[in-house]
Amino acid sequence: MNNKEKIKEVIRHCKSLESPKISLVMPTHRTSPENRKDKILFKNLLQDIKVALENEYDRTSYEKSLDRLNQLLEDTMFWMHTNKGLLVVACDEYFETFKLQDQVKEKISVSDAFHVQPIFKHYEIYGKNYLIDLAKDRFKMYRLQQEGIQEMTNLEIKTSFTELYDDFDQDANLNVASYGGLSGMYHGHREKSNETQKDREKYFRYLDKEFKQLHQEEDSQFIFSGTRDNIAMFKKISDENFYHELTINKPLASMKHNEIQNKIGDILKPLIDEALENIKKDIRNAEQDNKCIKDFVDIKEAVEQGRVDSMILKDKPTMAVNIPLDGMVNRVIDYGGDVIVLSPEELKDYGDYIAILR
Repeated sequence: MNNKEKIKEVIRHCKSLESPKISLVMPTHRTSPENRKDKILFKNLLQDIKVALENEYDRTSYEKSLDRLNQLLEDTMFWMHTNKGLLVVACDEYFETFKLQDQVKEKISVSDAFHVQPIFKHYEIYGKNYLIDLAKDRFKMYRLQQEGIQEMTNLEIKTSFTELYDDFDQDANLNVASYGGLSGMYHGHREKSNETQKDREKYFRYLDKEFKQLHQEEDSQFIFSGTRDNIAMFKKISDENFYHELTINKPLASMKHNEIQNKIGDILKPLIDEALENIKKDIRNAEQDNKCIKDFVDIKEAVEQGRVDSMILKDKPTMAVNIPLDGMVNRVIDYGGDVIVLSPEELKDYGDYIAILR
């Protein structure tokens, strides 16, 4: 489950709870020694949250949340494996952490709604893309997420040739020939290179069929990493358009994390640019159909009536949270609408708030 789906689930579960909705946003660091400061910042922000809770709520309404926040503070392994940013939300027994790909400003919120805009800072394309680390007789699959890549386990797809053909008849690769006479018959194995080539083709055809099924079920796209030879062989077997043309021509094991992320970014950037243009096109079409509103009060009324199909916001890197806006965002998500947060540069031709009506 990606970040967006996870936060939607949290909002829907917590909307009827009387416990305060706690949100904590902060920048983090991937590597030492910079990441040693992250835990200190979290501790300071947590202290601010405690003060806000004590001033506004009865202790019984937030004890469970506070316990989970304190547990996170003491989780040494968590703070050793962070990303560029972090969002933590808590409400009664519900508690989630979201590692963010982008830098964020530190913020806290204790109110009737979660502050979740950092999760929606990029138009979601990660959930539809998989990274396939391809070898000649095996592969690994990774889901692309905002916080990086996550290896997928328990796949129904056979991850190695031997797993697929565990009962494979090794004698099938024997050559039999006769030179005449009683002693002219001989047995011998085919050349190893021919065996390897045939097995690789057989396995790649199987993978192509499985990836096609996954594409049909999820509208998924696939990025390949691996040697040029293996990738070329796979694409010779299949020229489906859901395989990205750009590839990472190295096995992942030979690359560092930052190098992998940079390569993925180069491949996905054209898709991000296209997605941004599609958002602007949707706004223009909504304007022509009188389904686009930009006044905060009018948007709030439309949100309460459940009429907002998508809400587009301009990201403001300030330390303050806008509680009424957070409430509107939570309501749009609860009603099944989309939320998109763009940078001031990306939304420079528009105001701070746009709602496209159903």
